[in-house]
Amino acid sequence: MKKYLHTITLLLVIVICTNLNAIKKEKHKASAFNINKWEVIDIAFKSGESQTPFETEFSAIFTAPDGSKQNIPGFYNGNNTYVIRFSGKQSGLYTYKTTSSHAKLNNKKGKLLISEQAHKNHHGGIITHPDKPQHFFYEDGTPYFLMGFEMDWLFALDYGKPKLDTAQVFIKRVAQNGFNHLVTNLFAYDIKWERDAKIKPEHDFGSPDFFPFAGNNTNPDFSTLNIDFFNHFDKVVELLDDNEIVAHLMIYVWNKKVNWPAMNTPEDDRFFDYVIKRYQAFPNVVWDISKEALAYGRCTPEYVSERIERARNLDAFKRLLTVHSYRFCKDNPDLVDFMATQNWQTELYQFTQRETQKHPNKPMFNIEHGGYERGPYHVFAGNYDSPESCLHRNYICAFGGAYSTYYWQGCSWSIIVTNTDALPAHEQPMMHYYKHFTQLFQKYPFHTFTPTNKAQSGFCLTNNNGTYLYLCPSANSSLTIKLPKTDKKITTQWFNPLTGEYTAPVQIKWESYRWCYVPKTGQDWILIAEVEQ
Repeated sequence: MKKYLHTITLLLVIVICTNLNAIKKEKHKASAFNINKWEVIDIAFKSGESQTPFETEFSAIFTAPDGSKQNIPGFYNGNNTYVIRFSGKQSGLYTYKTTSSHAKLNNKKGKLLISEQAHKNHHGGIITHPDKPQHFFYEDGTPYFLMGFEMDWLFALDYGKPKLDTAQVFIKRVAQNGFNHLVTNLFAYDIKWERDAKIKPEHDFGSPDFFPFAGNNTNPDFSTLNIDFFNHFDKVVELLDDNEIVAHLMIYVWNKKVNWPAMNTPEDDRFFDYVIKRYQAFPNVVWDISKEALAYGRCTPEYVSERIERARNLDAFKRLLTVHSYRFCKDNPDLVDFMATQNWQTELYQFTQRETQKHPNKPMFNIEHGGYERGPYHVFAGNYDSPESCLHRNYICAFGGAYSTYYWQGCSWSIIVTNTDALPAHEQPMMHYYKHFTQLFQKYPFHTFTPTNKAQSGFCLTNNNGTYLYLCPSANSSLTIKLPKTDKKITTQWFNPLTGEYTAPVQIKWESYRWCYVPKTGQDWILIAEVEQ
């Protein structure tokens, strides 16, 4: 993933790395390529012309240092070029051998030497773990506290430009505020609801003139795919990976005016298979068959199940997969790796705790909880739009044992406002709230806590080892907490979710019901109680 700028003096050559988020691109050769763990490499193979290049059978079996094998499908990338895209999680020597229906692509052999060094010190793909099945981890065992950010039209930002300069600045800011999971559409066309009349043209990315297929959304040619579109989307996924953000890739979307090919047609299969082939090697990819999959009458559970089977058969890296439809997930829990729900209920805690208990072997992810923080335009208000109410609902999800997503109306749909610092203060996104949110659950690791009823009001998590976190809603002036009887020291302190600040710790004695008063009324607080061990 490196390009180098060489400055040559009489006695000295200085090599400077200039582009950190480019896939390492190589032509097939017999000698070994050198890459780091989880670094993505494209190995290109030239062929003669083909009447059906996207249907040409082409794959490579990679043998890892421990002897395990992966059969990785290749994909057509235009100009009579086919690509095997690969990343490895073991250090040592890999070998590969191609198989193809095209003679010039068949029986090509090569090697890759993967170092001990992880690419950019990243931790690998996202997995679930049998010891903590309701939580996410990276491949190297590091806990992954999923904090979602929805940006459906990210694919459109900087389209046609050589670099993603605008997207890079914005995504870096997203990452700096604790977000590590970006929910996005591969493609969407336009919103169905009424536009705010105040929207400036430079912020409106609806009705793009490009398309994943040939032609455009109005006059599509489904017989072939638009390689330029996918080359651009490569950069999008690379950019997210560069910032340690997972690309939660919603392959289809039914309510954004996309002119899709008919279901189960060769054109539909070609598109879907191509997406799986092209993006599976990225460690930061998570599959989602469709946004709101069963909500609009466009497809059936049988169709979604068939798409899942196709993805599983093609994906040699076994990336996590879900469906943005709780109805489908709860009816087919064995087909998904984690449960995806969309729930706007005011009493969100009860739903979250109840449903996480029903699925003890799957993480729960509330992708849309009805909180869409207001911005400069009225785009889609949901039922909760103040920064504090949206933050509260994310905390409610966490205290119920689930993961969640943040929406800002300035970039969650076809409107993308990246120059947020130029906005009036009351229109700017309060992203920094989520930096505090994620830092809290790093200090008190989320995967070690479970919901419990140790509060007379509010909500409680415990690690079952003497630490209790209490969410005290803004309506409360105090909490009445219930702790197991103990003679040991108990320390309490308050955490301010709006500022990330902690009050000074205070030692208290055990009482059967202990009143704890908030430092300031009118906002949420987190009380941390720790019993000496």
